[in-house]
Amino acid sequence: MSIDESPYELAATAAAALRERVGSHRVAVVLGSGWAAAAEGLGTVVASVTSHELPGTPAPTVTGHEGIVRSVRVPTPAGELATLVISGRS
Repeated sequence: MSIDESPYELAATAAAALRERVGSHRVAVVLGSGWAAAAEGLGTVVASVTSHELPGTPAPTVTGHEGIVRSVRVPTPAGELATLVISGRS
């Protein structure tokens, strides 16, 4: 983060970069430790990005935290739901 950039501006920049890489989503799911495999069990993974590629987001330093953001198409009775699945933390 630059000295002139607020945390809100940095978050907006990271969100724009994420949208550019994996598209827009109506739902976000944050997975805790040990739940990384659940991301692929939710539906079809159509795109992913490592979190440290996003502005202001460091690479995970905790063992077992993969730091991946996935775009998953989750099947529902009404059709597929674009879901952002975030796993890992710094």
